[in-house]
Amino acid sequence: PFVPDNELSANDAGAKEALRARTTEIREVVFTVENDGFPIEFSVVDCPGYGDSVDSTEWIDSIVGDITRRFASHYDSNHA
Repeated sequence: PFVPDNELSANDAGAKEALRARTTEIREVVFTVENDGFPIEFSVVDCPGYGDSVDSTEWIDSIVGDITRRFASHYDSNHA
């Protein structure tokens, strides 16, 4: 999340860049973890603008469009 300079404490100095990074596009990060010897893959999707303002219509539309595209791609790859 974005944290303004005036809200960072002295303890946050090492994490300043990570705390200040602002997402500018929809970004997917895929993680693989092992559970009882079996790999499990999961995705985290970081969405720009979500929660930044009261009227998030523009961002919500882009997020819904991305989710729709992902579902269509998954469906097409499994039903081809």
